[in-house]
Amino acid sequence: GDYNINLLKESTKKERLMNTIKSYGLVPIFSEASRAGKRTSSSIDNVFTNITNNCLNSKTIEPFLPNHKGQTLWIEEE
Repeated sequence: GDYNINLLKESTKKERLMNTIKSYGLVPIFSEASRAGKRTSSSIDNVFTNITNNCLNSKTIEPFLPNHKGQTLWIEEE
């Protein structure tokens, strides 16, 4: 979904989103900013999964679009 809630900033909206996501046994993969401006940065793009971290490789890559970073995720078979 497209939730547009900044996961880097504490807020009631973030808390409600994270409580809902966690109630389904999911966790966010990316912890760094996905958008970066001159004065602010935010993490409004993410992937949520129930796959354990030892099977995942994730990376935030430099912009394809102005102020917007790309994200890659590889899932390895166990």
